[in-house]
Amino acid sequence: MNQKRGQNPKRIPYGIANYEQIVYDNYFFVDKTEYIRTLENYSSPVFLRPRRFGKTLLCSILECYYDVKRKEKFATLFGHTAIGKNPTGEQNNYLVMRFNFSTVSVGENMPLLEKNFDFNINLVYQLFLTNYQEYFQKFTLETGPSSAQLQSILSFISENNLPQLYLIIDEYDNFSNQLVLAQDEGLYEELTSKDSFFKTFFKVIKAGTESGAIGRVFITGVLPITIDDLTSGYNIAEIVTLETEFSSMLGFTENETQTYLESLTEQYHFDSGIIKTISPLIKSYYNGYRFHAKQETIYNSTIISYFLKKLIMGNGEIPRESIDTNLRPDLSWLKRLTRHEADTKELLDKLMFNSRLEYDQNRLAAKFNARQFFDKAYYPVSLFYLGMLTIEDDFWMTLPNQTIKEIVIDYYNEINRIYTVDGYARHFEKFLKDLDLSKLFAAYWNHYVGQIPAQAA
Repeated sequence: MNQKRGQNPKRIPYGIANYEQIVYDNYFFVDKTEYIRTLENYSSPVFLRPRRFGKTLLCSILECYYDVKRKEKFATLFGHTAIGKNPTGEQNNYLVMRFNFSTVSVGENMPLLEKNFDFNINLVYQLFLTNYQEYFQKFTLETGPSSAQLQSILSFISENNLPQLYLIIDEYDNFSNQLVLAQDEGLYEELTSKDSFFKTFFKVIKAGTESGAIGRVFITGVLPITIDDLTSGYNIAEIVTLETEFSSMLGFTENETQTYLESLTEQYHFDSGIIKTISPLIKSYYNGYRFHAKQETIYNSTIISYFLKKLIMGNGEIPRESIDTNLRPDLSWLKRLTRHEADTKELLDKLMFNSRLEYDQNRLAAKFNARQFFDKAYYPVSLFYLGMLTIEDDFWMTLPNQTIKEIVIDYYNEINRIYTVDGYARHFEKFLKDLDLSKLFAAYWNHYVGQIPAQAA
């Protein structure tokens, strides 16, 4: 991340998930490319992480690395990276087709959902055929279901001895999770348990890997429930989520974070003492995620970028707002997970006053189904996959950091109708006169505790 003399300082890649843009537009980049070598030990890896953990950027990196059309750009895109200095030999050898299922809208019935799916998938096909038109000059994409169209593309690849297809599916479970969130079990079951368009689509992918038309399939998502319910249609999935070797593939380690801060401080000419000031703050708010009991905790890379961008925009002034508001919609999962208000309050009481939940290691599985997801015994594991809890040790899941703690507290206050601002202004007004901090805190404490439900207190 060293800056050359005369260059503008590197930019913070908050919300940037396009690898080429990061390289060409001079963004900070924490090099994780060496994990590509490890991923090549698997032919159909499935990697799950909570929202906003950098999965889409990882997919973009893989697309750039394997795309045969980007061969001339390889030195520019990867020359400065670990994998660029020591490539695997598979770089720029594939046709790459990349899907992002988060763009698929959920319909109120199966025909509408299938229509939305086919529309989005067809856009990917059209872009793919345009990018690789020299290979597909004699190919015509017929109208029809997206699975049939994919089958025709794969057949053409095999019949004409074209480079293999590398398939990337980002957020594979996004629209199926929306069905779960909406408690539309009927439509979800129809989507995954019958001979649906979705299951057929994955059957075609599986057949493509068996025929050799597809060289590798890489899938990202949040929850393991959809891949579990699709097992009969896609039983080649290799779920690497909980493997030790991938525990730090996304997110930043302590060393990576400190290097990031040092480079930022140097390039923006901040006082070097700022690192000592902000390091404890960002560790408290953004570190704490552990995806394997024996690995170090890591920082959420997306959310730390939010903080650092605010820091730069404020010319080194510590941002007043430490929590990215884009995290807050995740709270809806708590209500949907527990189903009933009494269960929601019970779960929130445990999180609020203990900050952790006991879990059974046998339930921390790479796959489990939608029915188990809503089972009380699976709450800790379900919340782990959603990013609201993380592994403390072999027995406990804990709230990962201050960000999640504050979000849980806010939701606890909301669900119990506790108001922390009303009536407090007069105490602060009094503090400005007598400057008695102990009285100010005592007033706030009494005001707040007095509203906590008796069964929780």
